[in-house]
Amino acid sequence: MLSKGKFELADKGTIFLDEIGEMPLSMQAKLLVFLQEKEIEPLGSQFSQPKKIDVRVIAATNQDLKKRISEGHFRQDLYFRLNVINLTLPPLRKRKDDIALLTGELFKKINRRLETPINNIEPEVINLFCDYDWPGNVRELENFIEKTIIVANMEGYTSIKVEHILKLINKLTLIPAAYPEIETPAQAGYNLPTMKTYLNLCEKRLIREALKDMKGDKNAVAKALDIHISALYKKINKYGLNKEESRSP
Repeated sequence: MLSKGKFELADKGTIFLDEIGEMPLSMQAKLLVFLQEKEIEPLGSQFSQPKKIDVRVIAATNQDLKKRISEGHFRQDLYFRLNVINLTLPPLRKRKDDIALLTGELFKKINRRLETPINNIEPEVINLFCDYDWPGNVRELENFIEKTIIVANMEGYTSIKVEHILKLINKLTLIPAAYPEIETPAQAGYNLPTMKTYLNLCEKRLIREALKDMKGDKNAVAKALDIHISALYKKINKYGLNKEESRSP
């Protein structure tokens, strides 16, 4: 029995052609013939008649197809055949409001696929994601979420925390506006801060905000942050937060 090709399998339905701009010219010619004739030659068949196929084609690309045409890499006739309804999706950096929703959906999708027990993403992680421009768009976001899930799972956590993001900081320039103490490389004129420095700044910020929220009640802060009260005092002294408390009205 002959196997069916993708177009035949999509008969009476929809086929999605991703990265159409990368399609070789030889394949473009075959696609153009199909779009014109609405018929295919079944796979492995040398003598059978072409078969009519009714399929809706959706194509996507992140390239400028008009530029590809001028460079001789994309057929103009195929471009006009495909360009019936044109939808332009802005890059992720221009739709930051989508990041939280996308993160939630991608998190569930990847978690199911990896069969990991991660059940939560801390809000600060979403804030970090929203402060990054994601030049690779949704694919880059999905790839990074997968990495953080793997890191969290390897360390026995059931929640993605800021520290898991910071472990990957050397591969991604996530500089959150929520942490004004941290300059971007462009502002500071150097590479990213070390992970230790970054973690310390995040920890300082967290303790400072907790002290403010708890109105200076250190026992409540220690309980909320799940650390021993003596460890909290050490960190307060380490970051000079006791001096800040004394200056507070």
